[in-house]
Amino acid sequence: MRRGMGRGGRWRGYMRSGCNLPIIVGQEADGRWWADIELMPGVMAYGDTREAAIDAVCALALRVAADCLEHGEDVPEPLARVFSLA
Repeated sequence: MRRGMGRGGRWRGYMRSGCNLPIIVGQEADGRWWADIELMPGVMAYGDTREAAIDAVCALALRVAADCLEHGEDVPEPLARVFSLA
């Protein structure tokens, strides 16, 4: 895991999550945690704890993939292997 201070004094770290996607996590000055899947633009979530933010962003990534499948669209690359159909 890499750690450092991002812009605005936010803590940033890179990790692999339980949903097996690379996630950037950080903490705002007010204490809120955020998690972002950079490979999936727009997939970002907040939480009261680091774990809550990670869980929320993983759930959002799965919702995005499910929505794509429901509408006959391609699943975003990070999840394409998980949701490949024969």
